Amino acid sequence: GTILRGRTVIGSNCVIGPNTMIVDSVIGNECEVNASQVYQSILDRRVHVGPYAHIRPKCQVGDGCKIGAFVGIKNAVFGKGTKLSHLTYVGDSDVGSRVNFGCGTITSNYDGFKKHRTVIGDDVFIGCNTNLVPPVRVGRGAYIAAATTVPKDVEADATLDALEDAILDVLKIVLVHVVPGVKEIVLVHVKQNALDVLVHARALV
Repeated sequence: GTILRGRTVIGSNCVIGPNTMIVDSVIGNECEVNASQVYQSILDRRVHVGPYAHIRPKCQVGDGCKIGAFVGIKNAVFGKGTKLSHLTYVGDSDVGSRVNFGCGTITSNYDGFKKHRTVIGDDVFIGCNTNLVPPVRVGRGAYIAAATTVPKDVEADATLDALEDAILDVLKIVLVHVVPGVKEIVLVHVKQNALDVLVHARALV
């Protein structure tokens, strides 16, 4: 069954449930909350939640957002059209509009002593299995490739790729210490497909 508790307000043309609990929250018009729990938060218009999502207190979710399967959010603000489709945790964060969170992305907001905040600009793409380690800011339009750990700020429109960084580190070790006259390696291009990684680099002598 579906349970509404406290000072909960549900807008028009919503679909709530089955198996949903909403406590002290405001649900905007045309929202869908499926098999999920919402506590002390605000959902704007046309927000899709669930199944099996957990919206903890102090969240504000913008128009047209998707909080999908097995997603947890807490004390966070999301701009319009942002999508967390599945298996993601975002806590203590300010997130812009049209941000895409890949599966397995988390904000590591607790360092064992206190909570830290993550700030993400508009139109950011965050690949699967990304760890955002706050306090950290990601600039508007940035692209973060899958399996990347982000311990420091990312500039607007920047590309952050853990694979490229790892390959560059290996090239530096091998070439700088093995090839005579090579002082530095600058990675030019990395192309990855299902079977191999092609690396093109130029040596500065």
